[in-house]
Amino acid sequence: MEGGDATGRANREQRQRLVSVLDELAVEEGLNETRWPGCTVYRFTEPVPLHSDEVSSLSLCMVAQGRKIVAINGTTYAYDPYSYLVMTRPLRIQVEVLEASPAKPFLSLVLQVPSALVGDVLVELHTTTTFEEPVDLPQNVPDAFVSAMEEPLADAANRFLRAMGHDDQRRILCPMILREIVFHLLQHKQA
Repeated sequence: MEGGDATGRANREQRQRLVSVLDELAVEEGLNETRWPGCTVYRFTEPVPLHSDEVSSLSLCMVAQGRKIVAINGTTYAYDPYSYLVMTRPLRIQVEVLEASPAKPFLSLVLQVPSALVGDVLVELHTTTTFEEPVDLPQNVPDAFVSAMEEPLADAANRFLRAMGHDDQRRILCPMILREIVFHLLQHKQA
């Protein structure tokens, strides 16, 4: 849910920028490869029935336009432009695109995140943060979680996708922005 006028406007602008960049990148129906290994973008102009798919690593999934559900081991996760999905490990999943049309195509991205990068950012967070009480790390990490989309994460995703289109920016900025994305993901309770 959007906050005050300025926050709501910033969130709407970030979502519109994400729609714009994904519309440019996802030119073909279905899966579109990008210039960054592990980043795929999708376009569908009609709903897609439930089907099997697979993710090969920890992945961030964002929908810029439309709505989608993912079923993992009997649990269903729904997400849309106001939320995102993180899958914490390689998984066999069931996927269904619920909202898509030629006028308003479903647009999304899946960004694989190296677990070593998550570990590096976690170590850095724990060595630079002073905790008043010990931090309990979860024993059983869930297969996936959905969180509300916040402006800093949407902004980082937008910058990452735009930087991919330029050789120097992709080589220099994308790794830094990916690290920032991981930082934002680790700020949520589910992380």
